[in-house]
Amino acid sequence: MEKVSGIIYTPVKKEEIEERIINTKKENIEEHFLVTMYSLKAYVQSLFKFGARSDATKDALRVRKEFIRILKEENSLFRFMLKNLDIMNLEAASDLIDKLDDLNSTTVLYYYGVLDDIEEAVELDSETRAKRMPRHFETLTETNAYRKQVMALAENSKSIKEFLGYPEEFWQFIKGKYHTIDMSHEVADGMPFVATIQDNDGNISDIRMVCPEPTDLYTALIAIQNYVKAYEIYKAIGTKAKDFKYDDKVAEDIKLKYSQNLNAKASKNL
Repeated sequence: MEKVSGIIYTPVKKEEIEERIINTKKENIEEHFLVTMYSLKAYVQSLFKFGARSDATKDALRVRKEFIRILKEENSLFRFMLKNLDIMNLEAASDLIDKLDDLNSTTVLYYYGVLDDIEEAVELDSETRAKRMPRHFETLTETNAYRKQVMALAENSKSIKEFLGYPEEFWQFIKGKYHTIDMSHEVADGMPFVATIQDNDGNISDIRMVCPEPTDLYTALIAIQNYVKAYEIYKAIGTKAKDFKYDDKVAEDIKLKYSQNLNAKASKNL
């Protein structure tokens, strides 16, 4: 245990993450079985009540198909995490598992609700009651957000620098002029990170910066934003500070490319 600001803090251990993932995968097998049984039950009831061409009948089987695809996607994310835990920040990995657990619970409840509605429609002999209600969230197969977050867990300062491709002279220049530290999202969001140093003539002469340690997608994107700005300042050294104009769009475009790069890595590794 460690004491941080008077609070007893227990670091997350690799074994705990592994155990959580293994237990969740076991629970997924149980959910797969339960949803399959419930889906088939709703299908048979709807088949006899509304017929094979009924949307309700088709939807009963569609639920099972959709749910299996979602579980396969989640298990794929877990396999990647298990394979790369040694290079991941365990706190960030644990937080992402929490998010996946919450999404899984929401997804399961949604599909049980769909099947409940089909059974109720059969009981009341009202096919319209089986029409799906709007879903106000995206499942794992409808968004790549979680894929990118999982891939980002395996990223670090070195891989981000390789992605940016800036000349070695830049990295040597800022060496010792910035600090890379672990910080919460709240702190990372509100701290001014990159500052220009001016000489007596008002020219840009140096850089000072604080950069979050890339532990997840959020901090990786902030790190990129700071590196990009620092590089733009570096290129402007020797010019009048009052004439330097920094365009945030430069960093935004590079962050988008980085996000696309994570998608490409996910397609290759998951």
